[in-house]
Amino acid sequence: MNYQNWKEDKVAVTSLFLDSRNPRLPAKPTSLSQQQLIEELVLHDDVYSLAKDIVTMGYFPDERLIVVDEDGKRKVVEGNRRLAALKLLINPDLAPAIKVSRFKELSKRAQAAEMQKVRIIIAPSREAAYVLLLNKHTQTAIAKWSLIQQARFFKTILDDGMSAVEISKRYSVSVGGISDFMQMLEMYEVACTLELPEKINESVMDSRNFPASTLQRIYQRTATQKFLGIEFNAAKQLVGKIDKEEFKKGYARIVSDIVGGNVDSRIAGDNKKIDLYLGEISGSKPDHKKHGKFTAGDLLSNQAALPSKPVVAAPVKKHHAVSPALIPRNFKCTLDSSRIEDVFWELRKLKINDYPNAVSVLLRTLLEMSLLHYMQRTGALDNLLIKAREKVAKKNQALPKDWSPSLHQMMGHITNDNSSLQMEPLARKAINTLLSTGVSIYSADFLNAFVHNKFVIPTEAQLRGFWEQLEPIFRLTLAEPELVKK
Repeated sequence: MNYQNWKEDKVAVTSLFLDSRNPRLPAKPTSLSQQQLIEELVLHDDVYSLAKDIVTMGYFPDERLIVVDEDGKRKVVEGNRRLAALKLLINPDLAPAIKVSRFKELSKRAQAAEMQKVRIIIAPSREAAYVLLLNKHTQTAIAKWSLIQQARFFKTILDDGMSAVEISKRYSVSVGGISDFMQMLEMYEVACTLELPEKINESVMDSRNFPASTLQRIYQRTATQKFLGIEFNAAKQLVGKIDKEEFKKGYARIVSDIVGGNVDSRIAGDNKKIDLYLGEISGSKPDHKKHGKFTAGDLLSNQAALPSKPVVAAPVKKHHAVSPALIPRNFKCTLDSSRIEDVFWELRKLKINDYPNAVSVLLRTLLEMSLLHYMQRTGALDNLLIKAREKVAKKNQALPKDWSPSLHQMMGHITNDNSSLQMEPLARKAINTLLSTGVSIYSADFLNAFVHNKFVIPTEAQLRGFWEQLEPIFRLTLAEPELVKK
């Protein structure tokens, strides 16, 4: 994408429209008016603090809204919170009634002339702007979307007519990862239809803070699916095998316990704890003797659900069972390194469901160790050391004797255009995806977070998605390369 060709302009704030398809917004059966959109953002996305910052520090000149021309209107696809803040500083009466006085106080202090016009960048289409949106809201710390909001974003792309395969190629997201998002969105939307106590229901409807990852880990468990009388088809869509009212009774109990904190990620990530929990709520277990069939569509009725075209992952032959471990049984390691072989075989034996944390740590370890071995054997490590010494020498410094390259440095070096290493295109593409900081949910940063961030808890779906991404690299690094003679 050549962003240099995108036109820039400076226009009146009042001429711009908030985007009713903003993933931050909860799903609604009908589109919201502009004032309703402002109310949603004010009440749930802290527009007041942003408006206060604008009044205190001014509207920064590098803050450009990204817009698209649709239906004769200029709609903001990136910067809706900022646009809402500016509109409220110009006209505080647009705020929800309980917030009007606060915005009026801010408006009195605002530099009115600065608020009237803003710089915009005009994207040729929504599709062209998707990479920027993914960058800001799924990979960086800038106003990061929740998992449900990310799922809605991918649903928007699918609804616009792009296939999952096209999305995968264009944005470096696996087809399996997209179908996982759609499955999550489906199960969340079903949860929103349940009859729940008022406070529980309010928490479920709050897509910004609902613990979607905990819900995902629970419904992916075979024991939970048996308990609820459901399964998922090849497209990961819900298929009920019992009376739907019985399913709703059991699902309502699980959703309520997630919201109430009785079930958290520690329980959801442990098969034994899940079995114990399901035993404890046996009183809410659906009656499987009441037969029936249903789909998510039967439960959602008029609510916004999944794209009309299901996301179908690569077909799995029924007679070929999926390994409970991460590494497929037919994948080989032929390295002349007992240490790496040990890590490989341990990872190949561990069941993901039982040991997701150990699997995530060993996966990253295997990648780093095998890549270092590959670089040593091919001579690429010597070249990287030379460049590292030259870099620090320019600062009149010396490279520490025990210096070793990081995972990012190794991957960046072997994919460099000047590298003499020959790699399959798929391996090069996989490494470039890992190095990306904006468009992939399977980046090296996220892989590192499994090891270094206590709040990032791996799921089976995520780990299998990572293996799908890393397999071309491992085909390169787990086969003994030709030794370079010095």
